[in-house]
This record gives sequence, C-alpha cells and structure tokens, in this order.
Amino acid sequence: HPGYGFLSENPDFAEICESCKIKFIGPSAKVISIMGDKNEARATAKKFKVPVTPGTEGTVSNVQEAREEAAKIGYPVMIKASAGGGGKGMRPCFNEANLESSFQNARNEAEKAFGNGDVYIEKLILNPHHIEFQIVADSHGNVVHLGERDCSLQRRNQKIIEEAPSPLLNKNKRLRKKMGDASVRLVKEIGYENCGTIEYLVDESGDFYFMEMNTRIQVEHPITEEINGCDLIKEQIRIAAGEKLSEHVQNSSPRQHSIECRINAEDPYNNFTPSPGKINFWFQPGGRGVRVDTHVYSGYQVPPFYDSMIAKLIVTGATREIAIDRMQRALNEFLIEGIKTTIPFQDAIIKNSDFRSGNYNIGWVEAFLNDLKYDHRSNQSYNHYSIVKLYSILDLGYIDEEDIAIKAESICDSGISMLQLRAKNHDPERILEMAKVIRPICSKYEVPFIINDYPKIAAEVSADGVHIGQNDGELEEARKLAGNCKIVGRSTHCPEQAKKAHEEGADYIGFGPLYPTATKPGRPAIGLNEIALVHDEVPLPIFCIGGITEQTLPEVLSAGAQNVVIVSNLLQSEDIKSYVLRIQRIGKNNSYQKS
Repeated sequence: HPGYGFLSENPDFAEICESCKIKFIGPSAKVISIMGDKNEARATAKKFKVPVTPGTEGTVSNVQEAREEAAKIGYPVMIKASAGGGGKGMRPCFNEANLESSFQNARNEAEKAFGNGDVYIEKLILNPHHIEFQIVADSHGNVVHLGERDCSLQRRNQKIIEEAPSPLLNKNKRLRKKMGDASVRLVKEIGYENCGTIEYLVDESGDFYFMEMNTRIQVEHPITEEINGCDLIKEQIRIAAGEKLSEHVQNSSPRQHSIECRINAEDPYNNFTPSPGKINFWFQPGGRGVRVDTHVYSGYQVPPFYDSMIAKLIVTGATREIAIDRMQRALNEFLIEGIKTTIPFQDAIIKNSDFRSGNYNIGWVEAFLNDLKYDHRSNQSYNHYSIVKLYSILDLGYIDEEDIAIKAESICDSGISMLQLRAKNHDPERILEMAKVIRPICSKYEVPFIINDYPKIAAEVSADGVHIGQNDGELEEARKLAGNCKIVGRSTHCPEQAKKAHEEGADYIGFGPLYPTATKPGRPAIGLNEIALVHDEVPLPIFCIGGITEQTLPEVLSAGAQNVVIVSNLLQSEDIKSYVLRIQRIGKNNSYQKS
C-alpha cells in the first residue's frame, strides 16, 4: 500500500511493483499515467463528456506560448502543474503583466515537488466550491460513488477543513446526481480499479467542471468512511486481492454528517510558519462521534523535513449542527504543548456564522483573514475568537450531596473543559458512589472527568484522570493506582513546585491560590506576579486557581493565565450556563490569552 504520498500516484513505482510480481494496492500503472497527468486527465474527461474548464489542449512550454494561450482563454487564468497535486505548482494570474512571473514560479515549484516542470493553463473560476466524489471500483465491473466531500475551506490551495456531505449539494440534489453520475461514467470508461477521487469546481451558477482525478486514497477519506459506515483501506486491500466490492459498500447510502480538521504543526500567529519540535504534552479528545487519526504522542519530535500535518480530527453527528458543535468541543479539548498548531485558527472558523450556515467557497478563508485584519507579525490575531479554558471543580464544600447529579449535568452542559470531583473529609465509599453518578454524565457531554485525591476511586469508575495535592505522595504511585487514567495532575503553590511536578511527570498542574480562599485558610495567596514566570518555565497546561471570580478574571488573564479554575462562584450561581458564557466572553474580549 503506497499511502497517500507521492509514491501513490507514481506510475513508475506501480510498474516496478507489477514487474516484481508485487501487488500494488491501487490502479494500474497505465491508468495512473493517464489520470495522474492533469493535462491528459482533462482531455480524457472531455472525451467522455465530463465538463472541463476552458484551457489549453496540452502543456505550455514557454512564456510566449503562455501569453498567447492566456489571451485566447481570457483572464483570469490558473497555471497548473501537469504532474501536480496537493496545491503545489499552481499560480493564479489576473493579467498579462504578471503572467511571466506566475508561469516561471509554477514551473519551478512543479519541478522541485514532482521532478516535472510541465504546466498547462485553464480558466480561473473565481470563488467556486471545491467538491470531490469518492469512487470505489473492483475488477469485476462494479463501480460506485460514496457521495461527495466539500473541500472549499482552503488556504493557499491547502485544505484546512473538509465536510461530508456538502452543504451546497444538500440544497441541490439534482446537481449532486449529475456530478455523481459523471464520476461513475468516467471511472467505468477508463477501466479504473480501486479507490479514487474525482475533483470538481462548482461555480456560482451551479455549473460543475472536472478539475483532476486523484488515483489514490485521499487524506480526507475518513469523513466518507464515517457517513457510509465502511473502511476504505480495508476495501482497497480486498479489491487488490481480487474480491468484489463488499455488499455494504456496493449498496451504501450516506447518512449523518462528518467534519475533518487537519491539525498542522504551524503557527497561525506567524503566517502559518512550520513549527517543528518536541511535543511536551499531548491530550486528544474522544467520546462518541470523535475520531483522531495520528501517529503523535507526548514526547514525539515533529521533524522539519515533511508535511506539517500531525493529526486528523474527525467528528460525526446525526446532523450538521450536531457535528459542528461536537467539533467545537473537540477542538477546545485538544491539548498540545511544546509546538504551535492550527487549532485556534480552525476553532475560529468553526465558530463563524458563515461556516455554520454553509455559506462559504474557495475564496472564503482569505476573505475571513482579511476581515479579521489578520496581522502575520502579531500574536494577537485570534484573541477575539479565543475562549478561556475553564476547569470546574465540583466541591462538596459548596453543594449538597443530593444536588450532585443536577450540578454535574448543568456544568457539563455549559461548555467547560474538564470537571473534577473534590470531596475533602468525606467517606471514600460515599465519594465512590458520587463518582459513579458523575461518570456517565461526563461521558454524555464528552467532558474529561477527574477525581481529586483518590486514585483508586478514579480507577474503579474509569475516570479520565486523578488530581493529587502538593503533599499527597509520589505522582508515579498515584499513576499506578489510577490504572488506565490518562491524566495525573498536581497542585502547586510556587514556580519551584511547578517545575518539580513537571520533572515528576505531571500531565498538568494547578497553580494557586492566587487570592485568599476559604478552602485554603492556612495557605497564603501567591498573587499574580508569578503567573507569567511559571508559564515560561513549565511546559505543561497550567490551571490557575484560588479565589478567581468574574470580576478578577480580566487581571488574571492579563497576568498571563491560559486556563482557570473557578469554584465557589460557579457552583453558587443560579444559572451556571449563563455564568460560563459570561466567563467565555471575558476570555474573548481579553487580548492576553495565548493559544
């Protein structure tokens, strides 16, 4: 299996496999040669009556020829690598004055990326939708398409977020059928075998144009798997082994809605510069309808030599609205420390009203950045969209035991990032019973559940983590007792303790109390001056705690806090959801929160 890198569309590699009697899991070398060459693929699509954008009949060899062809087609035009893919070797050109530089840049990039500098020219469709159809074909003549994916959210021709089905085609089912039928017809005519993708541009009038065919599995294939209930990689292997299409694939009917965010190691605050380096902490979201495809873990070193994608976050829901809300929650729960990622940028898109209404096209992301007055030199670009991460503690010092389920439900439904059960001076058996009540509520809302002080109880209820105090024994021992818990946190009261907790292997730390608090009567408040220092010296998620209120939160954030814990004010609020919303608004309106 060649994966989805450059070897997957290399006909020479496929031919070598065939000559060595190694089954290449994909189409034949001949078909890859035809459809892998973008110019020849256009001619093939045109031959079988699949609409293509106006453009050159073959490749363009020099600037003078490019000028003549562009004049015939009419500006604006797109200069594209014949052997291209992944947005490489593409340059738009809006007038003759810029043609020479665009032509040379496209050729040079194509030569470096693919070892082939051939380019062709086609009409540039302004602000279209980029929609692709997943096809599957076996060697017995069975060909189906598994619906479409909308890949219009792109930056510099690189896909950022994909979803299936397309919001555009949900409004135009007749167009969906025409595009699906054209895809199946083309694949049958060329004798294609295995998985592939037909990519189209759809203009504002609802006309569609063949763009290219990817003769491989796509990066974004998981969203098609999720809405069809199938495993495309398994299907590829079955087809390569000579099997017929699985019955559930042959008769599949897309259902539900799925969205994928490509999590890249890039700095969205600095012109999306690659951010290689060591990942000090990695905590990925989970729960019903959440899938993460990744090779990464805490301690992994992101190399500077390859594509910057480190994970694919895929969520699925019964409706598009449910999937969007689930993606927003999953992005906010994804914790990555040590490198920069695109998560805050994608979070801002998911929250935007245009995205939520499905009102976007290929030009939308650039317009979105411009509307934000996005400054590549500033680290404050997304602060307007940032939401403070709120860790809630269900403290039995502030609520009655009989209210535990109601409070847990209200807190989890409010959008908090984690929930901890804290029950000082209570009988462990009662704590266990309460933990059993809270665990399914947290699971329902996909909120990580933490047990304070009792690692054995955390293990018994399958909590997500355990939190131990500064003087509560060895962290490694707590981790062993907690069994399969993913997270172990430690309370700390000064930067030195925080650094020691990091050295011990803590996954996060609590830092406080910042202000005097009734739960720590003998502990002096440490104030705000140490917040920036501890964030600089300790590469862990740090939750600032102790006496923080709606009124003091702005100064806590301005001191450098990234995550906060509010206990008594939250628990005693008459409307917890409204309280959390006010806290989030404060986070949005402060330009101090870091990604």
